[in-house]
Amino acid sequence: MMRAVILSDCLNEDCDEMALLKCIYDGISVSHAIEWINIRDLDIESCKECFRCDPHGECVLPEDDAQRVGRFVFASDILIIALEDCPENPSIKFKSLIKRIEGFLVFRSRQGKTCAWREDRFMILISPTVKSDGRCRAQLDALGSDFITMKFSKGGFNLVKTLHPLEDSSEGLRSLAFENARNLGRSLAKIWVAC
Repeated sequence: MMRAVILSDCLNEDCDEMALLKCIYDGISVSHAIEWINIRDLDIESCKECFRCDPHGECVLPEDDAQRVGRFVFASDILIIALEDCPENPSIKFKSLIKRIEGFLVFRSRQGKTCAWREDRFMILISPTVKSDGRCRAQLDALGSDFITMKFSKGGFNLVKTLHPLEDSSEGLRSLAFENARNLGRSLAKIWVAC
């Protein structure tokens, strides 16, 4: 059985990003372990930047939701992230979470090199489309260079797909985008069964 973690940073339950996320979730077989986490509901303390987690990943702060999420991410084979805002500008809580779980993603070797605890894992990112004012343009032009992708790629997650809702399009095209997301979930389930 493979493990998936879904990190949703969507405040609006009715946004298209959340709809795509639910379609992927629906496509994945229930026989797989899936942990759905709403980032905005988490109770996490801000990182104190003491760097005591740097060598081996142990946070000195009292147990809170950050450590729980970190353990889920550490054990996961695939990470699915849904953002209501651009990847270059995630919510403050999501930035704080990423900082707090960094020790669950990477460690520092005796030679001082930063290494992933686990390699060859997959990540899917769902984020907004380019707006008419150019917002999110950099993320689309330079896939993989944003803050979130960079942090998780250091932890062994390879970005395999980025999905964007089709705004201002026909209902037929929107339905196709949602069906493609369901098919992506089904494909993931088949890959997991084969492993």
